[in-house]
Amino acid sequence: MTVPLRNDELTTTIAEMVATATDGTIGDAADATGTFADAGMTSLSFLRLVDAIEIAYGVEIDLENDLERMRTVASIVDFLTEYGVR
Repeated sequence: MTVPLRNDELTTTIAEMVATATDGTIGDAADATGTFADAGMTSLSFLRLVDAIEIAYGVEIDLENDLERMRTVASIVDFLTEYGVR
């Protein structure tokens, strides 16, 4: 059973996932104003992040159609909220 998260908790969790996926290269993603690419995220780190999100929240991310929704912590939180993750 998944415990419901408030958006600020979800934001923190996604930011921690970004830090883990990038081996700490992007450590303050929750407050970043640019995209992950602007912050130097590699394609491998991005795929790690997508995989972690899919596993943690039971969602399927379509890289062809959902790519634009995966560029910042805020856009990922919005995406997950629309999926019903709270």
